Amino acid sequence: MNKYLLYLLLVLPVISAAQLIPRPVEPGRAVGFYEFLPQGYSATDTYKYPLIISLHGTGEKGNGISELDLVLLRSLGEMLSQQKATMKFNFGGKQTSFMVLLPQLSTDAPDWLEYHVDSMINYAIRNLNVDVNKIFLMGYSLGGGGAWRYPSSSLANASKIAGIIPVAPSPGYLNFDICNISSGKVAVWAHHAVDDDAVPVQITYDAINMINNCQPDIPALATIYPSGGHNQTWLWALDTLNNNQYPNMWEWMAGTTRLNSKANNQEPIANAGNDITLALPLNTTVLNGSASRDPNDVIVKYEWTKTTGPAGFTIQKPNYPVSNLTDLQYGSYTFQLKVTDQFGMVKTHDVNVTVTSALPVGISYFKGKINGKSNNLTWATSNENYLDHFEIQRSTDGVNFNLIGSFTAGKNVYAYTDEKAPSGLSYYRLKNVDKDGAFSYSEIITVNNNSPVIVLAKYPNPVTDVLTLVVQGAVYGKIEISIHNFEGRQVKKQTVTKPDFLWKGTINMANLQKGVYTIQVQKAGNMKETSSFVKE
Repeated sequence: MNKYLLYLLLVLPVISAAQLIPRPVEPGRAVGFYEFLPQGYSATDTYKYPLIISLHGTGEKGNGISELDLVLLRSLGEMLSQQKATMKFNFGGKQTSFMVLLPQLSTDAPDWLEYHVDSMINYAIRNLNVDVNKIFLMGYSLGGGGAWRYPSSSLANASKIAGIIPVAPSPGYLNFDICNISSGKVAVWAHHAVDDDAVPVQITYDAINMINNCQPDIPALATIYPSGGHNQTWLWALDTLNNNQYPNMWEWMAGTTRLNSKANNQEPIANAGNDITLALPLNTTVLNGSASRDPNDVIVKYEWTKTTGPAGFTIQKPNYPVSNLTDLQYGSYTFQLKVTDQFGMVKTHDVNVTVTSALPVGISYFKGKINGKSNNLTWATSNENYLDHFEIQRSTDGVNFNLIGSFTAGKNVYAYTDEKAPSGLSYYRLKNVDKDGAFSYSEIITVNNNSPVIVLAKYPNPVTDVLTLVVQGAVYGKIEISIHNFEGRQVKKQTVTKPDFLWKGTINMANLQKGVYTIQVQKAGNMKETSSFVKE
């Protein structure tokens, strides 16, 4: 059987012949290659397809015929042969579908030369529905050197491609003018690992620095991985799920075209999202800058930083548009999102994150008693989370309160002496103020320093629905409470048990007519006290 036919029978069942097509060496074709066309590809469609030319490393060399399948062993060739990528990517609200050519370097060739790349470009222009402004050159290891070499070799070659992606690349730019990449307005994104033991990472550092010293319109980019050696870098560089960087390489290519220039560039739009408020113990949220965009190219860098706020916080992915924000503390933060586009233009936007207290202050008790001509107040707390201070307020009618003192929180047990307490009945309450200014009130207590046998306090006055009644005095047991209208006719009556010095209860007044009423509290033996109130 013909070796090439045997090859087709072996390979085609595991890949889609309609998408991944072998083009072996034959008369008139000096370079064998694989051709990948995305699903739905149309040679007559008005949509022009971006093209990736992928150059392999030393281990994938072959004769371009029976050994052509070696280009499918690593890098992009492996992804396509194992159907790990459809080459269709959604970015910026649009779908981009890439075509791919995978040429094979002959076994006796030491390096990728210019004619290898030219043959692929010329083939695509003659035979495919290609967007000539979106031709990308990608290479791994020796192929990465070829990606450096082609645009460095001449300005004419640089002008044919939109961008290069050298991955763990050899120094293919040596003996050429690397400033041709800058002058030719070629976008660059190199990838290398610090611990690469086959090709030193310094090669990539040097190349990026030399290009950027040429003052390019499009600053050259490099992602340097902390580990991964030589063989893992391509897996991270070609990641389609943004596991290692944002944007990923495919999104970067989708936004890159030779039609963009520094002269017609539009500034990116940074959008850090809406302000956020959360209450402890919840101390995590999400920073969402996904609405950020670039009108004509691509945002190549996202940076989240804290500009103001407490010390405690963790931005899980500070270089992604969306990141979990954890370990927040009580207080107000401002976080800034900075976005940088392909031409180096920067815009920022802020989002405020407010973390409030979760629980109100817990008052265990609040008491008052007479001390000569003064009134002594005592209270204790069970919870003072994020409480800042107390304000002691006094009223003579149970409605209008005035500040008479304050205490800084933190003691849990407190005492205050009202040395200027007016003669008669006084109402007291605590205003509990949090560190963010939020506040709540305690219950109202009363102290009567005239010390009659029975002391009545009631509020609110006037009353609409429910009247709170406080009875103080050294009278215990059953007491009778009655309500009389202005004609003296009894309209309500109830009997309650008073086991302690102070009794507090409520009386429903909703069914009473508007007017002036008298409330009378009476103990057996004709001991009684009366007071009036207004029903609205």
